[in-house]
Amino acid sequence: MEEFNWTVENVNYINSLFNEPLLVIVDGKVMLASEDAVNRLREKAIEKGYVV
Repeated sequence: MEEFNWTVENVNYINSLFNEPLLVIVDGKVMLASEDAVNRLREKAIEKGYVV
C-alpha cells in the first residue's frame, strides 16, 4: 500500500469540493467525517475523472 502524507492544505482542498467537511484531522490523523464519506468521495472522484 502506498503511503500518502496529508497536509492541512490537502484536507482543506478536498473539503472545499463538498458542502460539508468530508475529512477531519484528529490527533494529527486524517479521518473520515461521516459513514457515507467514502461513497461521497468516490462519487466526486468519478465526477472529476480520477476514477473510471
